[in-house]
Amino acid sequence: MRSQPLLDALVLLSEEHTRFAEVLQTLPGASLTQRPPCGGWNVLECMEHLNRYSIFYLREIDAVIQKAASRPAGNFKPGVLGNYFCKIIHPDSSQKAMKTSQPMNTQNARLTPAVLTDFISHQQQFLQLLEKARGINIGKEKTGTSLSRMIRLKLGDTLRFVAYHNERHVRQARNVIAISG
Repeated sequence: MRSQPLLDALVLLSEEHTRFAEVLQTLPGASLTQRPPCGGWNVLECMEHLNRYSIFYLREIDAVIQKAASRPAGNFKPGVLGNYFCKIIHPDSSQKAMKTSQPMNTQNARLTPAVLTDFISHQQQFLQLLEKARGINIGKEKTGTSLSRMIRLKLGDTLRFVAYHNERHVRQARNVIAISG
């Protein structure tokens, strides 16, 4: 796949996530904390889950970009493991509920709408990192993962994973609003 169009697509997706969070800020608090009838996370829990992952990945991505000495490449070839992670997390590929690690599980956490402000801030940082990534080889540089620093993914795969993971839980939050109406 071509590197620049991939980054363009991730930028568009992340801008959409930011706009969604801005709309959420206009909703009454009860809409954000109402649990869906079938159980699962409410809207704020979905967004806080993304915030917790962002804290790790934004720092990791920024550190890799800051140290990168590579030059941009026209093509990006996903890694086997990175492609697998992106496939299982992308909401179009898998609608199955996934088990989350305890530190990332936000169910029943005491949350306020400030979660949305944090999410928007993280999205703005992610958008800046996507722009900086245009200046390096996203197939050569590698990041650690939240699973283990020993598991390293190509930067391009990590960027895809973060955006697709965000998309998965933004859709989940949309569904909660639609169901709870």
